Amino acid sequence: PPLPEQRRIVAKVESLLSEIHATRSRLAKSTALLKRFRQSVLAAACDGRLTEGWREEQPKLESADILLQRISTVRAKRSSKAFPLDEDESIEIPETELPDSWAWCRVQQIATVCLGGTPSRKKPEFWDGTIPWVSSGEVANCRISSTRERITDAGLKNSNAKIYPAGSVLIAMIGEGKTRGQSAILSISACTNQNAAGLVFDTDNVNPEYVWLWALGEYAKNRDVGRGGNQPALNGRKVRSLPVPFPSLSEQTEIVRRVDSLFKIADTIESQITTASARVEKTVQAVLAKAFRGELVATEAEPSATRH
Repeated sequence: PPLPEQRRIVAKVESLLSEIHATRSRLAKSTALLKRFRQSVLAAACDGRLTEGWREEQPKLESADILLQRISTVRAKRSSKAFPLDEDESIEIPETELPDSWAWCRVQQIATVCLGGTPSRKKPEFWDGTIPWVSSGEVANCRISSTRERITDAGLKNSNAKIYPAGSVLIAMIGEGKTRGQSAILSISACTNQNAAGLVFDTDNVNPEYVWLWALGEYAKNRDVGRGGNQPALNGRKVRSLPVPFPSLSEQTEIVRRVDSLFKIADTIESQITTASARVEKTVQAVLAKAFRGELVATEAEPSATRH
């Protein structure tokens, strides 16, 4: 186009791209706010604030101390082996004050912590079977309903892998990147490699979903527990010693319900942000396409009209 029209096109494009950049910035801030919102919800869920009003409406709420005693009794009856408590690995109980009906406990008091294994890769007959096998990289703060790899019965028998029931919580123990400290909950029965700890709940007195919410909220702290050495890592003893704020079973269930409800709202907003972001990127291309087709500003032949 003629030089004056080129200048008008450039000015218009710069103006529109500036608005688009501002929109991108607002969408990015919204995404960051949603992340902070979810973390705030998890924090409130696991220190009693989220269900403070609910507790006041409960005429008789079982104390967590009594619940922990019952869990210990039931586990002892169901298993022929004892459940001796490991040393606390110098992991201190937080100073966070909990509601009167809550109690601090260690993971090993409410779950059996198991470590997995990897069948030999040199044995083809150990792989491509029917048993889901979770790598630590798949433990990514998510629900696991399928796995990238499966092993055979022979692979299971000839390794340290163990099948965990659906509802087991997994915590990744190895990794300098995001992996260490991340968690997942099994929607299926599956086994894991040796770099993930499996929290198996031996009784019906623990809500696995609540424990997973705790693990999600403690991601950063659990990573710090695994610091040190050439390859920062958690281990079975450290995972068993992690402190858990523990409410009554009925409150665990109520916490899960409330968090699910709030997270669904956040998921809906996040979906809207994703859709809006995609539209913004398409708008950039549409602006440039109109600019080079002569449809963005008035042409030299149309000095009094701005085209849209």
